[in-house]
Amino acid sequence: MPIFTVSLDGRPANQLQPSVGSKNFSGIATYYDPNVGACGFTSSGDEFVCAIADALYETQTIGGNPNNNAFCRKQISVTGPKGTVIATIVDRCGSYKNMSGDLDLSRPAFNKISDPINGKIPVTWHFI
Repeated sequence: MPIFTVSLDGRPANQLQPSVGSKNFSGIATYYDPNVGACGFTSSGDEFVCAIADALYETQTIGGNPNNNAFCRKQISVTGPKGTVIATIVDRCGSYKNMSGDLDLSRPAFNKISDPINGKIPVTWHFI
């Protein structure tokens, strides 16, 4: 008798998106003032939170509901010109030149890795 593995949202396991957990991303980061994000909850301006590029975010949206996304509340480690910061995914954002590694960081998170006067900075990041 065959055994089938099913995900929590009812899709067979072979239809799930490949894991991005060990992948390193690169892109452009900017900063923003978070509020209610695509994940469906409110973040304040003093939290270390971020929005990931739409192209990446949409790979894990379940049933068309952006509030039900596997990336929500996952933490990432982001490295920029001044150092590294850990931020929690709470939203999605547009991307610069359609790069799936682009991020919007809350001001406190951005300030840890760059001077805000720079506005847009190159970053690398990965899931932790």
